[in-house]
Amino acid sequence: MEIVTIPHPALRKVSLAIDAKDFGSKNLKLLLTDMSEALATRDDGVGLSAPQIAVNKRVFVVSGKVFNKDWLNDKKTLGIMPPD
Repeated sequence: MEIVTIPHPALRKVSLAIDAKDFGSKNLKLLLTDMSEALATRDDGVGLSAPQIAVNKRVFVVSGKVFNKDWLNDKKTLGIMPPD
């Protein structure tokens, strides 16, 4: 999965909320897996939002290394932004 940068149009769009019915779905699991894998390709990254991989959804992942704890380095924190 490619991480996009400015001026990619996906970074200018308003992202869509994750619907409650999508929790536990294959599509959401695949998206979170893709995001985690994309984040793992970067030595300098500690977090990634879905628009950064050109998916306009309100979801993000945070690497465990942001917490500066060795035992968290291979862990991810997932966040889903609430609807407006």
